[in-house]
Amino acid sequence: MEMETGGIRGLGTALVTPFTEDGRVDWDALERFVDFQIEGGANFLVALGSTGEASTLTEGEQVQVLKAVLKTAAGRVPIVAGCTHNSTAELVARGLRFRAAGVRHLLSASPYYNKPTQEGIYRHFRALKEATGLNIAAYTIPSRTAGNILPETIQRLVDHGLIFALK
Repeated sequence: MEMETGGIRGLGTALVTPFTEDGRVDWDALERFVDFQIEGGANFLVALGSTGEASTLTEGEQVQVLKAVLKTAAGRVPIVAGCTHNSTAELVARGLRFRAAGVRHLLSASPYYNKPTQEGIYRHFRALKEATGLNIAAYTIPSRTAGNILPETIQRLVDHGLIFALK
């Protein structure tokens, strides 16, 4: 089955979120880093993943980072936003904030800490897709989530058009 990827192809790089000495986001360094990655040949960028220190940023800072990355990228490459939460309601709220900021692609890990069933994982991703309508790449990382998205669940997510990729 040919799947719509929303333009996500080739090499994607995870963006770090640079900070100043006093712990604030270094906006100038972030812009330079986005340009550097694009000029270096990245086909898409992933912002707010674990490499991007997403869990250390406030909700407002997360949205500001996305807006800065989107503005700097200026449509040259697609931007994927890391969007993970163990609460489905919070995940959906975050996804909607990211969509409002201009993001069209999300990367979301299965819920951490809660250890949901495979049905729970399926419903978590379904809720995100139904609420946002965005392209979603699922991220299975058992060392961080204490669980795995099993192949049958991945296939079910793909078959129902809920995800377009798996990391």
